[in-house]
Formats: sequence, structure tokens, C-alpha cells
Amino acid sequence: MKKLSKTLLSLFFLPIIGLSQPYPGGISTNIELWLKADLDAMNEAVAATDGQSVNTWKDQTSARTNDATDTNFSTPPTYRVNASDNINYNPVVDFDGVNDNLDFRDDYIFSSGTDGHNGMNWFAVVEPDNAASTKSSQFIIDFGLNATEGYGFSYGYNNFNLHTPTGFSGKTNSATHAYNSQPTIARFTINFGSTQTFTLNGAASPSITDNIPSLASLTASNTYEGVTHNIYGGPFTIGRQCKNDNLTNNGGRLLDGSIAEIVGYSQQLSAVQIQKIESYLAVKYGITLDNTGGGTAGDYIDSDGTLLWDASTGSSYHHDVIGIGRDDSSVLLQKQSHSKDDQHRLFSSTLQVTNSSNSASFTDKEFVMIGHNNDLVYATTSSKLERPSGIYSKLEREWKITNTGFTPSWNIAIALATDAITPGVDPADLRILIDDDGDFSSGASVYLSGESGFVINYDEPYVTVTFAANNTVVPANSTKYFTIGSVRMETPLPVLFYNFQPTILDNNQVAVSWSTSWEQKNKFFTVERSHDSKHWQVLYQLDTHLDCSDIPNLEIPSDTVIRKY
Repeated sequence: MKKLSKTLLSLFFLPIIGLSQPYPGGISTNIELWLKADLDAMNEAVAATDGQSVNTWKDQTSARTNDATDTNFSTPPTYRVNASDNINYNPVVDFDGVNDNLDFRDDYIFSSGTDGHNGMNWFAVVEPDNAASTKSSQFIIDFGLNATEGYGFSYGYNNFNLHTPTGFSGKTNSATHAYNSQPTIARFTINFGSTQTFTLNGAASPSITDNIPSLASLTASNTYEGVTHNIYGGPFTIGRQCKNDNLTNNGGRLLDGSIAEIVGYSQQLSAVQIQKIESYLAVKYGITLDNTGGGTAGDYIDSDGTLLWDASTGSSYHHDVIGIGRDDSSVLLQKQSHSKDDQHRLFSSTLQVTNSSNSASFTDKEFVMIGHNNDLVYATTSSKLERPSGIYSKLEREWKITNTGFTPSWNIAIALATDAITPGVDPADLRILIDDDGDFSSGASVYLSGESGFVINYDEPYVTVTFAANNTVVPANSTKYFTIGSVRMETPLPVLFYNFQPTILDNNQVAVSWSTSWEQKNKFFTVERSHDSKHWQVLYQLDTHLDCSDIPNLEIPSDTVIRKY
């Protein structure tokens, strides 16, 4: 019996012992710090709830002795987990730009310049709140003396800033930018003996590049460290300039905004390692990676290096790229996501206020990614040119879908523009269009609600399409193109007619006149004729007018059927 008990005990613990600790993008070597708002943002000794102070923010690595605390400050930052403040349904730690800060006291973060500690890479997901033009130097992290004996970077109203020590004279730089209040992945890279850079959203070309050939380490010998903040420096700090001197310059060198995640490494990371980390952050926080550099720029990969989204294939669809999926090596389980303007949503199960409250469950390394072609979310004459047979109109906006091993059911919700939901939308008129190459004029498949596991629902302004589990139309490990069409001429309609009147004349012709109560984004009217309501011939195109009653009547044959749009 004892022998059997020991055997059962060892079998029970074997899977637990074999589990590896997760890291961002699965990258563990020389990680120094990992803070994320969805885990261990603490109010005193318990997890903070919405609106509570964050007195302690716990590091998720084994590298730190201390956690970030408010010990040195009069007020701590605030935990936010609500529909207004979340970043892609995930919570944030909110800094007020006046007093709210955290630091690590005597637990300093260095890179020795030896044993692979050959630089630094810092990543932060940040969303600025303050649009004041004077607030140009809002520090995300800072350590030591700015700008000669320390390092740090900031993301202000109209400037990016970074600094490192170089021969104790300091190497600082800044670049101007247009104010952007959207969530952003900011990366501060320090390569000893080479360069320091500041990069946004994985761009191939950094916003700032400085040569720092004389910088060989970041240790106590070239950083003005300290347990408390004074005019010369202090501890590793989050949300403000470390030193007290000149703290009120530039409208206050404190962050007015939210931080969702901070990750730091004491080494030079490879391009693939950076891509894995930024892909993890981009999927989790609904941020579109920059693809302007071409090649692999803008690609999303998982912690194994598997391609989740190819930015070069159908590059015109690389807008508002979002995804759902699971990657256990990163502790990523994103069950719902939305574009920054909330015009489209992607989710499994039932949409919730927060990602964590969604009940969906996936298998490791299952992902669905979507992006759109940046066209309008309603039908126009140009969209009518690219439609399958039997479809009267379709949305101009089209989506690319990449399914990587994803087998549960999932949903896409699309917010129709105001002019696309007047006079009304009947889900029975809508059709799902799926294509292999994005050209819906030929080869597209058409499905109505209930076919092939698809379901269409409408809750103004969102049309929601459910893709059934193990969908055979968009199967695992495929890329397809998707949009919505209608078999009804008024759906969607960008013009509301006040009056439309055809009149039969004595000379066996028809006079057509009309007026509109409003028009939005309507370029012109087209009058067509048909003998069977299936095949149409364009007779006349008329520039758009708010009231067409003052235009001479159009005279067309009496056997013409009038169709308006």
C-alpha cells in the first residue's frame, strides 16, 4: 500500500513540476521587471478594485526583491477596471500627472555589461490623458539623474524623450509628434556601444535614434541612485521623473495617463524576440502594429514564432487589427477585443465589460485575427460594383480573417454608420459574404443566417455575425475575406427620401422628380430601367442635391421600372 501511495503521489505532482513560468512573448532571459494591471495591482494587501488606490504593484518575475510601492509619495495611482477606462477590456493603473507615483526604493534595476547583460529593452502600454501642449515630458519610467546619470523615457503631449548616461555627460534626445490619446506600445531600447532608440507600435523605423558608442553599462558607477528622491536622483520610478529638481518643468514631468503593462530586459533583444513581445501586447490591448516598413513589419507571431497575422498578405486590410486567442507561455487569454473606435468587435462566448469576466475557453495557441480595408461602413455605388449575383448592395468595408487553429465559435460585431441604418435594418435581408482573395465580384460565397452555422443578429448599431465552432467556411489555419451584403435595395441606404414621384406623360414617357429630407456622404443619384427587376440599365446619373424638385424632370420610356439609391 505504501508503495502504491508513493506512486500515485509522484504521478500527481509530475505535471505541476513540469510547468514552466510564463513570460511576455515567452522571452525569459535577463527579464528584470514585468508589471501588468490585470494581476497583482494591490490595494494594501488585497487586489484593488475599480477606483481604489494601488499601493503596491507586484512584479511577475523572480528578478525583483521589492515591488513597486507608494512609500515615498503622498498619493498612489488608481486602479481602473470599467468600460470607460479599460484598454481593450483590460484594466489599467491610472496616474493623475500631479502626485500619483510608485517606485522600488532600494531595489535598483541595472544592466552590468557582462554575461549577456549588454543593454536594455523597455516596453510599456500607455494611454495619455492630458492634451495640454505644455505637458511634453511625461515620464513612463525614470531612474537616477535626468539627464546625465540615469536612464528613462517619456511620452508627452507633443514629444518623445529618452536619456542615458554617456561619460556622465548624458545622452538625451526628443522628437516631436502629433498628440495621440490612443493606447500605444512604447519601446525604449539601449544597445551598449551602439544606439538608443524610441519606437512606437513596433515600427520598423524608430522615432528617435541616438549613437551611444561610449556607453558600456548601466550600473551604480554611472547612475545616481538613491532610496528616496532628491534634486540629483533617486530610485527606479514609475510615472514621474526620478529627481525632484525641475520636476515642475514642461507642465510637470509626471504622467497624466494610464499604464496597462511594463516589461523590462537587461539585454539586447533580437528582432524576433521583440516581435514576440510586441505581438503579445498588441493582441492583448487591441493595438495595431505598424507595417509601414514592409517585410515582417506589422506581422503578429505567438511565443513559438507561429505567424498569426501576415501584414504583407492583403496589406490594404492592415487597419484596426485585433485578435482573440490563448498563449500560455505569455499568460495570454484574450477572449474579446475591439478596434480603437469600437467600430468592430471580435469575441467568443458573450461580450462582457471586462475580458476576465468573459466565460470563453480556448486551447493553447488558438487565435483569430481580423483587420479591415479602411473603407466606409455602408453601401455606396462603388460597393455595388463588387457584389455577387443576387446581392443588391454590400458594405464597402471588408475584413481579412486569419484563423490559426481556432475551433470554438466566435463573433464579429460591426457598427453600421448612421446613414446605413436608415430607414431600418432587417437581419433577414442580410447575407454573409466570404471570399478567398477579397474580390467579391466573383467567386464569393453567400450565406444567410442559419446556413453553415452562421447566425446574424442586429442590435442597433451593431450587426453581429456568429461563426460556428469548427466553422467549415473559415476553417482552422486559413485566411478568408468577409463582409456583409443585402438583398434589399434600401439596406443600407445613405439617403432619406421625402418625396419620390414618377408621372406618365402624354407622349408615352415618364417624368421623375424627387426630394430628400437629408443626405449623408451621397455623391449622386442614378436612374435605371429594368423589364424584369433583375437586369438593369443605367439611363441617367444626376449630381446630388438636397432638393431635386427644382431640376427639370427626366423623361424616360414608359416601360421603365424606377430603382432609387
